Amino acid sequence: MADFFKFNSRNYLTTFYAQRPEWQKGKLSQQERERLCLIERRLSRGEYEGIEFPVVFRQHPHDSGKRFRDVLDNRSIDDYLISDRMKRILEENNVTGWKTYPIVMYDKRGNEIKGYHGFSVTGRCGGEFHYLYDIKSTRCKGAYEGASIDLDQWDGSEMFMIGEKTRCSRIIITKRVYKLFKEHKIDAVEMESLPKYIHFGSQIANLT
Repeated sequence: MADFFKFNSRNYLTTFYAQRPEWQKGKLSQQERERLCLIERRLSRGEYEGIEFPVVFRQHPHDSGKRFRDVLDNRSIDDYLISDRMKRILEENNVTGWKTYPIVMYDKRGNEIKGYHGFSVTGRCGGEFHYLYDIKSTRCKGAYEGASIDLDQWDGSEMFMIGEKTRCSRIIITKRVYKLFKEHKIDAVEMESLPKYIHFGSQIANLT
């Protein structure tokens, strides 16, 4: 498992924050929130049927983030936009298991922001993300270290999602992609090897 890494954004508040305008229409019903979450989940997984492109993103009206990083998040799990630079790095190194979709993005004043793409992970691994309890973490009180996946159900992609039955599908990358991102200084992302993955067991499992 040391050759696999959990990948996610650090959700820095200094990062430019854009979301789909539907989220900015005031108080939403539970049904509408679930509908929007489902669309975001499908976009993140590359399941585009019935979705109109380009997808519009707009800076949150109360956002103070100004940093345009290689990975932009919308403060949700595994739903990202990536820069032209990151897209080029993935393409030039023939990384498998991902694709992009067209977007139009605006800041809060209505100015168009260019140079970004919607990001989808198309690689898959069946089964679930399993927490291990053999090692107590020395880095985080009360936590454990270690997670595993069923590689017999992995499609071989270098970027892939696991967690079909949960509300959030974790993104996993291979060591080659990890080294690639380190080499090119892709910042504001977390890449933690599965044997060192910190968790609180069922406390986290109940949230997924």
